[in-house]
Amino acid sequence: MRSPQETFQNHVRALAAGDLDALAANFAPDAVFISSAGVLRGREGVKQGIGAVLCLSAGRTVAHPCSPATSCSWSGRV
Repeated sequence: MRSPQETFQNHVRALAAGDLDALAANFAPDAVFISSAGVLRGREGVKQGIGAVLCLSAGRTVAHPCSPATSCSWSGRV
């Protein structure tokens, strides 16, 4: 099991690389991603949601979010 710091570092690296698979791997298999477009479930939902918010698709990375407002809530269990 990774420490919270290791998970965060991995998340930052994956985000910088535009690696949606690595980003989604930081979430639980039953994660819920909620956006103005609706509710997405599971790691595939996380990939779809994060990809839409950050304009990541087909290897294309945009340096700024496509969404004018983004909020993140993260919870975990030990």
